[in-house]
Amino acid sequence: MRKRPEIAIFILIGAIVGLLIIGKISHTRVISATLTSDEQILNAVVQAAVDGKRVVKFESTVCPSESTLDHVFSEVLKKNPYVGAELHHYEYRYSVSGSHYKTRLKFSKPSKIAAFFTRLRVKSIAKNLNNKLDSDYDKVKAVHDYLIQINKYSYINGGAFNCLYLRSSACNGYASSFFLIMQELGIPCTCEFGSNHEWNSVCVDGVWYNIDVTWDDQNHAVVYDYFLKCNNDWAGHHHGSSDAVQSLPVTGKGAYENFRLIPSYRTFANIGGIAGAVALFFLFRLIRKIAAKAELHKIEAQLDREEQARRLFEEELERKRQAFAQEDHNLY
Repeated sequence: MRKRPEIAIFILIGAIVGLLIIGKISHTRVISATLTSDEQILNAVVQAAVDGKRVVKFESTVCPSESTLDHVFSEVLKKNPYVGAELHHYEYRYSVSGSHYKTRLKFSKPSKIAAFFTRLRVKSIAKNLNNKLDSDYDKVKAVHDYLIQINKYSYINGGAFNCLYLRSSACNGYASSFFLIMQELGIPCTCEFGSNHEWNSVCVDGVWYNIDVTWDDQNHAVVYDYFLKCNNDWAGHHHGSSDAVQSLPVTGKGAYENFRLIPSYRTFANIGGIAGAVALFFLFRLIRKIAAKAELHKIEAQLDREEQARRLFEEELERKRQAFAQEDHNLY
């Protein structure tokens, strides 16, 4: 039996489509019970995000509101900081059916894979800083300076993974990365939310200060306009959460010195890039091989058709020869 490569291609495509469908289903949480309060909505959505779900579908007797859903980010950070650090956006829509609201909410990829790699990077950064610096102030300043120098502000991207690995993130990436590293360093820290912005408060030597790493990033140039500020020096910002009488002065190592304190992850990135290039190379080879086999099959099929036509022609010719021979024989 002749092999048919197009069947293998169809099977491969079907398997890929099947995996995509299964992946989409596995990232969706459908809540069967009807939710009857804002608290139930918040708890259900938070738990779905903690579990790594990207889509949440539910029915409720109360209309879902942004004032309720905006608390999802802070609540997920409390339950699972690394998954919460990947959340930076959500969108939802609902329809009214009688006295019920049917809602579909979609998150910005609360990926557990991204959370895993973020954890590795955060632990590496914290370990290096704990080995090289003594005071909480120096560690806070080092992280502040480092995040500004590696990240490029991008409104459309977000999350700690984008900030620490891809170097492109909105305020969420700066603030959540700072928060995670502070946690790993053992320095009390919170993420603050308001007016589509995220920043931090951090405790240094028992006193809480405001800090906004994003607003101190002036196109990779490090400034300290929003570094360890009391509420009185928090001009132009949202409501502060500092209990300090005065802001802390900027001292210690310079921004570039702090940047060099933390080893680059580019070796890891380069290995990943090389592995990706090798994978693409073999994928290209595989596609070419499949295409060549498909073309060969077409040629063989055409040759088979021509061979069959030739045999039919020869059989017809032989029949005519026999018919002529029989006519000649009948003449005698």
